[in-house]
Amino acid sequence: APSTPPPVTLAVVNAKVWTGDVRRPWAEAVAVCGENIAAVGFGSEVRKMLDSGTRVLDARGGMVVPGFIDAHIHGATWVEFAEKRKGTLEPGKLADFIILDRDLTQVPPETIRDAQVVMTVVAGTIVYSR
Repeated sequence: APSTPPPVTLAVVNAKVWTGDVRRPWAEAVAVCGENIAAVGFGSEVRKMLDSGTRVLDARGGMVVPGFIDAHIHGATWVEFAEKRKGTLEPGKLADFIILDRDLTQVPPETIRDAQVVMTVVAGTIVYSR
């Protein structure tokens, strides 16, 4: 008999999700089951997975980006570090990501530094919320 999948504990919807995955770089929503990502995709896909116990976060068009695997640069330039150590948001991976208050692809470059972190999620747990 097929087993019931675990419930989605956290969902981020209405977002510009940069997945870090070259095969599918952009999405609209992320579903988390416990510590791991259950799904990354269209909002309608993720919403089908929700139940009454799911905490739903509306990103209000903000940007979701993966967390970094390692915070130490060890002499490398930032670009080299980011290219080699970036995380990805894909099913089965640890749910480490941040939510920014705006879509960085839609703002003038000189205002990117004004972006604010709204929330930080580490292993599926919200560790910072503004």
